[in-house]
Amino acid sequence: MLMYTAYFAPEYSGAAIQALTLARVLRARGHHVEFVTNRWAGLEEDVVVDGFAVHRVEPGRMRKHREFRLWFNLARHVWRRRRDFDVLHSHGAYFTNAFIGPLARLLGLKSLIKASLANDDLQGLSHTLVGRLHRAMLGRIDTHVAISRDLVDEFRAGGLPAQRVHHVPNGVDTMRFHPVDAGERRRLRGELGLPAERPLALYAGVLDERKNILWLAERWCAEDAFGTGALLVAVGPRSRDDRDGALRGRLAALAAAHPQRFALHDFSADLTRYYGAADLLLLPSVKEGLPNVVLEAMACGLPCVAAAASGTRELVVEGLTGRTYAPDDSAALGAAVREALGPAGTAMGRAARAAAERHYAIERVADRYEALYAALLAPPRRVLFVENGIGYGGAIICLRHLVRNLDRSRWEPMVVTGLGDAKYQDIANESRWKHIPDRRLDTVSAKRRLADARWPDALPGLRWLANQVLARADDIGNFLPSFLQTLWTVLRFRPALIHVNNEPLCNRAAVLAGKLAGVPVVAHVRGDQQGSPMMHSLFRLPDHFIAVSRWVSDSIGRLGVPERKRCYVYDGIELDKLDLAADGGAFRRRHGIAEDAFAVGLVGMLIPWKGQRLFLDAVERVATRMPDAVFVIVGAAPEECRYFEAELRERAAQPPFAGRVVFTGHVSAMAEVYNGLDIVLSASTSPEPLGTMIIESMTMARPLLAPAHGGAVEMVEDGRTGLLFKPNDADELAARILQLHADRELGRRLGAAAREEALRRFAVAEHVRQVQTVYEVILGP
Repeated sequence: MLMYTAYFAPEYSGAAIQALTLARVLRARGHHVEFVTNRWAGLEEDVVVDGFAVHRVEPGRMRKHREFRLWFNLARHVWRRRRDFDVLHSHGAYFTNAFIGPLARLLGLKSLIKASLANDDLQGLSHTLVGRLHRAMLGRIDTHVAISRDLVDEFRAGGLPAQRVHHVPNGVDTMRFHPVDAGERRRLRGELGLPAERPLALYAGVLDERKNILWLAERWCAEDAFGTGALLVAVGPRSRDDRDGALRGRLAALAAAHPQRFALHDFSADLTRYYGAADLLLLPSVKEGLPNVVLEAMACGLPCVAAAASGTRELVVEGLTGRTYAPDDSAALGAAVREALGPAGTAMGRAARAAAERHYAIERVADRYEALYAALLAPPRRVLFVENGIGYGGAIICLRHLVRNLDRSRWEPMVVTGLGDAKYQDIANESRWKHIPDRRLDTVSAKRRLADARWPDALPGLRWLANQVLARADDIGNFLPSFLQTLWTVLRFRPALIHVNNEPLCNRAAVLAGKLAGVPVVAHVRGDQQGSPMMHSLFRLPDHFIAVSRWVSDSIGRLGVPERKRCYVYDGIELDKLDLAADGGAFRRRHGIAEDAFAVGLVGMLIPWKGQRLFLDAVERVATRMPDAVFVIVGAAPEECRYFEAELRERAAQPPFAGRVVFTGHVSAMAEVYNGLDIVLSASTSPEPLGTMIIESMTMARPLLAPAHGGAVEMVEDGRTGLLFKPNDADELAARILQLHADRELGRRLGAAAREEALRRFAVAEHVRQVQTVYEVILGP
């Protein structure tokens, strides 16, 4: 590994300390680590620090855009040494650091970047030209590490793929930093010139404005140590931003004026003695990543009182390992200090030590980094996704989400379909692509002539025989070319795994090709399976089944698939594209729906089993009782169902529907649709395995009605996240619509609970994670 950090010895920063701590463990495990850093005035170009080679590169001398010279010199150094390293690892994710992404790609190396400071490293990724360039360079980096959950959210909010973002906290050397007994504490206090018997509160860190140390010292003295009688000791170097020493001078004057309350000590590179001498750590920072001093104090068994800033909130477990307070709230600070220096402080210290050993020991953190390095350096395994050619609905949406969000450092997606490029252009651009032309044998006209023909009464079985011949010809005409081309694709590209995007009956060509070529097959099953001899035979072939709901998984079980070969993974939704602030009024204006109308909408493809007929039956029962209501049918009909759309429109033109039913056709901006509807409903007459629109509606916090069958029963908790009605029962559907029309507050409660549930269960990142886990079960990690 070649690690880059902007500061290194003797100009240390928290990121540099973490880099060196991690590097020591990696070196002990047999890895080779070197450092490259910025060359500040007066420092040599090449040095050795703690046994590590360190090369310093010159940054530019201009005040602005000095990074260009740094990048040139960094690229020159890495080019010369490109065969000596496998991974470029940046400690810091600033604009300057992000250059390692395109540099590593150019040189054929892998890259990893760690963001260390919330509300800082990743700010402005889309607001300026520099921000967009920053995001583009981050997009070329293979793995992103966030040391806090806030930084995970910042990476994702910046548009970085969720599957590349990993939450790995900072680590602490729990052997070096450890608790001391009372005798050792007294000895250390004597060495440091500190009072032996008084309580001691420690501030350790850079003396700068971001750390808020001046405010802490002033409040400590003004409030007489909050009645605890404790001495506050501040230890740290002068900030690089405090060029004239004004801040340190004010702290020194305060210490001179209040020697019994506040002491300012010179910087010490080894803080272990101070941790051993102290009873409490104080950290008043208003901006933090995952502070080293808190980790070190926890490892030393000290309770911590800290301002509630970003990663500090993750480390300090309220009332267990310490206390937090709102920045600049001196009353809350005082209460927290009194508790931590009281009897509860000892228990907090023990809990802090246990948490440090369990979660933040540098050995555990190094394990995480080794796993990330191994994943980076292992060649990605190819997954061949086969789509059976339906071309619409939740199956295609889910395929798109999965292909887009796979961890590309581990999996290389390749999509095979019989559909044309236009329908799949978005994922064709994001994966390897193989289009198998649709060469269907057209037997429709022959079947029509057969049906119309007059057959001799003496040959009663001839019509049946002719139908069977045509059916087999149709099957062979569709199956054989698809099988041969899929088999050729598998043999040519040798995927590690075949993932068929529907049940084996629809994808039997791919299933058989995989078994013949010896490639494991995963079948993503999306509907209830009815038993037949062919189904039983085909369901013995795949190596594993992913069902979209528990209900579908159970139906697979009825075909004899053992539990060890099946699981269920709920489909995921790209939640960030469903904006709660989307303009529902714009949707209403486009379709002539009055702003004050009560809009009831059924969302789904215009195909008979989606329940549009049932919806109109229910509308017929409620239309006169809801004079302010408009009934909206959202969706388009596929080519083969245009007759069905015509039937619906003809019926909607008659009383009592006339002027009350709106057909929107296909709509791409679905967030506006949901925000433009007061009630969203599904009315499928056949059980649906899951229902993408149900997930979307829940995510958008809309009051939802769904039939009580299929996967909807798993997704909707009746009376809490939505309302269920008896399937195919227009009277009960009408009653539910009237209930929500009369009780608007009920609708708001249902929507709020539905959104909370959807965010927890149906995120794309969680869906992709579970699918990748299935791959690993089949192929091994």
